[in-house]
Amino acid sequence: MKNILFSFAFLSLLMVTVPSGLGADEAVDEAAIADAAADAAGAAANGFSARTSLELQVSSRPEAKLRLVETLKIPMLAGSGALVKGNNLKTAFAAELSPVSVNGKADFTLTPIAFLEVQAGGVIGSGWTIPLGTGLGINTPTGTETPGVVRKRSYVGGPFQGFVWNAYAGGAFQFDLGAVLPGDWTHVLFRTYHEGRYKAYTEASDNEPWVYEADMGENFNGWVYNGSFVVGYQMPRSPVLDTVAFMSEWSRTFYDHPKGNWGENRTAWIYSIIFNLRLTPNLSAMLGAQMRTLRNYGDGDPENKAGTFFEDKVIDKDIPELVEFYRALLVLTCTL
Repeated sequence: MKNILFSFAFLSLLMVTVPSGLGADEAVDEAAIADAAADAAGAAANGFSARTSLELQVSSRPEAKLRLVETLKIPMLAGSGALVKGNNLKTAFAAELSPVSVNGKADFTLTPIAFLEVQAGGVIGSGWTIPLGTGLGINTPTGTETPGVVRKRSYVGGPFQGFVWNAYAGGAFQFDLGAVLPGDWTHVLFRTYHEGRYKAYTEASDNEPWVYEADMGENFNGWVYNGSFVVGYQMPRSPVLDTVAFMSEWSRTFYDHPKGNWGENRTAWIYSIIFNLRLTPNLSAMLGAQMRTLRNYGDGDPENKAGTFFEDKVIDKDIPELVEFYRALLVLTCTL
């Protein structure tokens, strides 16, 4: 059971929301890995666990985020059967700091039965601009709109000018083959997660795009559907390498934007290979390599490094999307 707790928590909050800037993504919560280690060490004895962790996330883009997380696990709706004796409510409160933003997060996860989780939470934050990236602002075009002409973009806004917030609710189905076929070599792990998330910037009006944490500036106030599927294997008798996993994630926006030729209705995908390492009892590391899809406008600039205004672009009908290397990722988590 200890290994199952560890594995499911490792897979539980790896959803990536397709950011691309200095803030790093908001959901690679590798702190959940150490949460599970604390659960396995102490929760079985008294049914309750509390834990504080410090997490550093960096990548090759470059981007960075420092996160302080306080996690509580409370027994709830527990019974005597194998599928319900570990039922619990887990709460996580986090403060995050990146070079261009600061965020506060709250997450609540109810496990009513071993193979199911119900999750809800929210995030609020603000940002500022540095020479390397824009943390917060409205994405506006320069000049007047002219058919066939792609204008340049301009980010408008000052430091801490408004807040970005989002609220979400979702659920996960998870399964460990080792629960059916006990043994050190049978921990093949499966998990799929689905959520609805509403996100908004307080200074943006309807159909007005905005940028946050140096992303591509294609955000609108509205709904987003996120999902993921993970398959992994817990390494038996390895002193350092604990879990290897493959993850496929997708994100679909429902902004209902009146000008959608730029590909607003397309689903974005990220594909990841993940290695989780237990370096010491209080220090873990997650290594990842990711590929992603991007809209193809036929201009050879899918990441928009030229700084053009995306609403003026038209997606290529023959090859609407490209697949590219996204980033290498390192997350270090220390239990305090």
